[in-house]
Amino acid sequence: MPKGLFYCIINAQGKVLYHSDTTKNLNENFIAENSAKQKLNGLITSQGIDFFKADYAGESYDFYARPLQKLPYYVLVFESSSFKNIRDIKIFSFCFYMLIVFFFVLVMQLLLIFVLSRKQSFFEKQYFDISWIRPDSRYHHQYNVAVALNCINILLLIVFYNIANFIQFLFILFFSATAVTLFVNILLQYSNTYKKLEPLKYAEKRKGNAALFFIIILINLIAMIMIQQQALLFIAFEIISVLLSWRFAKNAGRLFVKLRW
Repeated sequence: MPKGLFYCIINAQGKVLYHSDTTKNLNENFIAENSAKQKLNGLITSQGIDFFKADYAGESYDFYARPLQKLPYYVLVFESSSFKNIRDIKIFSFCFYMLIVFFFVLVMQLLLIFVLSRKQSFFEKQYFDISWIRPDSRYHHQYNVAVALNCINILLLIVFYNIANFIQFLFILFFSATAVTLFVNILLQYSNTYKKLEPLKYAEKRKGNAALFFIIILINLIAMIMIQQQALLFIAFEIISVLLSWRFAKNAGRLFVKLRW
């Protein structure tokens, strides 16, 4: 049995026949030790199935009770309420720590991009471009495409969340976060408006894209080493994501004209 879960099999009088704590086998009347005596007696008499809460052996438990088919016995599975709270706290803590790790990875990616795209001397003007973050009507089309690509990415993540295991989905998230930034940068890099308005930043943006591409290769290498054969699903996500994004970006102009974006 998983930690925190217990079971017992009792007869119609409540005598324990089998228990996860073997010292109680044939030595305990489960109904007498349980605070929900009326509930248990009613379930045994009616041969019903139900969930309920009760105190047992000095602790509060969540019970599931059902009869054994074609046998005059009853099986009960129960979980400590306190253990459930501890488990929920551990799940919350794990999710919080993973968010911190994910944020740290994103920060390291930004630092790597900055290092690779900066000028050799700090006395020279730096062109680490963050202009795309603020709203600018001149890049209206690029914003529309970026929003649509993000929606495609989210839909793919939802689909793969249901078929990938934890480690596969972790690498999928790392790739997805990096690829979304790369797609936005490529949209700006190949924008005639951006090339005309920001010629110096345009030249430096290629270095940033190269850094992002290097990070994606690094993610792939680590995935191949760590999950090996399980990396096939991760690679499938990459291929589908790239193909869908490229296809959509290629036809975005016509689609948005029809939709009047």
